[in-house]
Amino acid sequence: MYRNLSVLLYGEPVGELLQTDEGYTFSYLPDYQGHPLSLSLPVTSQPDFSVQLHPFFKGLAPVWAHPFCNGRPQPARGTDLYHKAL
Repeated sequence: MYRNLSVLLYGEPVGELLQTDEGYTFSYLPDYQGHPLSLSLPVTSQPDFSVQLHPFFKGLAPVWAHPFCNGRPQPARGTDLYHKAL
């Protein structure tokens, strides 16, 4: 499997996210010199590889894109302070 996605910031292209059978790679465009997408994704010329999708990108995906949620919002297990207080 091979899929790529253009990553935009305020409508301007800043990088590319690539999914392969081995994992995910995010790379900023060679000429990009703006703000980083996240403090955990500093602007660098080196690609960022991870076996799992980087939490920054995972947090942007809509709920229906997460197969483990069955299309419904899920509380954060073990960290839901509101329901622990009840």
